[in-house]
Amino acid sequence: MDKDRKERPYGRLSAQRLARALRDNEEAAGRCDLAAVEADREATEIRERLEQQKADGQTRGQKYVSEAREVLTQAQDLLATARREAGAEVTAAATAEQITGYIEQVKEHGEKGA
Repeated sequence: MDKDRKERPYGRLSAQRLARALRDNEEAAGRCDLAAVEADREATEIRERLEQQKADGQTRGQKYVSEAREVLTQAQDLLATARREAGAEVTAAATAEQITGYIEQVKEHGEKGA
C-alpha cells in the first residue's frame, strides 16, 4: 500500500479524473476571477458616484433625509393647525351651549312677563 501511495499521491482517482478535476477547478477559478473584476468595477463606480455626490454637496441618502425632514415638518405644522382648530371647536361648542342657555333663559323670562 505504501508503494501505491508513492506512485499515486492523490489517492485512488484515475489520471483522467484528476485531469478533469483540474480543468473544472481552473474554469471555476477563471469565473471567480471574472466575478472579482466585475465586483471591483462596480465598487469603483459606487465610490466615484459617492465622491461626486459629496463634491456636489449632498449624497443620495442626505437628499432623501432632507426631503423626509421637509415632509415631517409639514406634517407637524398640519398637526399643530388641527390641534388649534380642534381647541377652537371645543371653545365654540362651549360658547354655543352657553348662548343656548342664555336664549332659553330669555325665552322663559319673556313668557313669564307676557
